[in-house]
Amino acid sequence: NKEEINMGDDTKKMEFIPLYFKDKLHIVNKYGNIAVITLWSKIDYIERKIKDAGIDLNLESSSIAVIGNLYGNGLKQMLRNLLYNPQITDLVVFGMDRSGSYEDLKNFFDYGVERRESFGIKSNKIIKRERMLDELIESSLFKSPPNLISAVILSVITKDLI
Repeated sequence: NKEEINMGDDTKKMEFIPLYFKDKLHIVNKYGNIAVITLWSKIDYIERKIKDAGIDLNLESSSIAVIGNLYGNGLKQMLRNLLYNPQITDLVVFGMDRSGSYEDLKNFFDYGVERRESFGIKSNKIIKRERMLDELIESSLFKSPPNLISAVILSVITKDLI
């Protein structure tokens, strides 16, 4: 069961609980509603940029729940983490896109997936992209899809970002 806390005004906040890559995510405020996706950039580098911009990263007051990247074809695990944590209302994308991950994510929420089957294996293909996901992940599972906010997307390789 997901943990909830009473915030004093009878509103309840859900705790961010990662199902996948817990050791690779930086949880800021487990009761926040924003996830920062660094794409292929290092989490610590993007976190420094966020701090330098004066954005609150306090574990008790930040709106940011988690910061993570998409290393190792992590899109499907990220989507599962989001499904399990519907309190994440906004995804802020801030980093370098080396593999088209941003477009995959954007098209997943904008257009959905189409069913495919090859050699008896069922899967879903993100519409207008080549990215394949397993058959259990579809955009229609999100009752309230998160808002996708592209803060900074870089495509030029910068040594300190990777």
